[in-house]
Amino acid sequence: MKSSTKTILLWVVLIVLFTAFYQLFSNNPPRPEGNQDSSNVSWWVVLMVIAIVGGLVGYSRFQASRPWRKQYDAAMKAFGKGRFAEALELWTQSYEKTPWRPTVRFNIASARLNLWQLARSREDLMESLKLGEKAQQAALPYLVWVQVAFIDALEGKLADSRAATDKAGTSKDVTLNVPILTQAVLDVREGRLEQAQRSLRSSEMRQITGTLGELVRVLDAFCTFLATGEVRHVDKVALFQEAAPDELMRAWPELGAFLSKAPQT
Repeated sequence: MKSSTKTILLWVVLIVLFTAFYQLFSNNPPRPEGNQDSSNVSWWVVLMVIAIVGGLVGYSRFQASRPWRKQYDAAMKAFGKGRFAEALELWTQSYEKTPWRPTVRFNIASARLNLWQLARSREDLMESLKLGEKAQQAALPYLVWVQVAFIDALEGKLADSRAATDKAGTSKDVTLNVPILTQAVLDVREGRLEQAQRSLRSSEMRQITGTLGELVRVLDAFCTFLATGEVRHVDKVALFQEAAPDELMRAWPELGAFLSKAPQT
């Protein structure tokens, strides 16, 4: 049913109910003492109408939220299974229905990041931060700045990455492995290859899945190449999946040159 049709029906129902209740109360016989308290009747009518309106509006919002929630949950499942393009599409549809929800916009940014859409991911992250300020979501700034720091590191904006890390600070409520990966990227870019490989081979890094998890293994092979010239096999299919490789390759040309040489696993 179209929203305009729902609005018209809602007003028709309200008018009918208002008329019915008004007639019901206005036809009451006068009190024995001959002094009917019409103000009490009026207040009862007002309160009844408010209750009805509140109930109908609440029900309408609940009905509107059902497709949003269904799409949101489906996107979460798709994201968890590594289907990032599907998750992005579903979260985008959810956001069109509820553009005031910072969590949805943040999830859109996360999906874009896993598709290596770095610039648009940063835009979505900053927009989610603005929405989060209005919604007073305390953990969101940490989550946003952690991912911004990672994007900056991938793009070679090392000072900006460290500044974003400082803005993120720490969180008692959220534990992420992305800051360790960000530091590993900085170490690789600045030539601290042994330190980078220690981080990349840590248990924390093995917990990362999806395209970011594959980046961990690619960076490990990249460190070996930079240190010894050995070109190892890498899984470029798993690294990019549904994503176009162009933006990541442009952001880090040296890594792109290595990937063009490395044979597919």
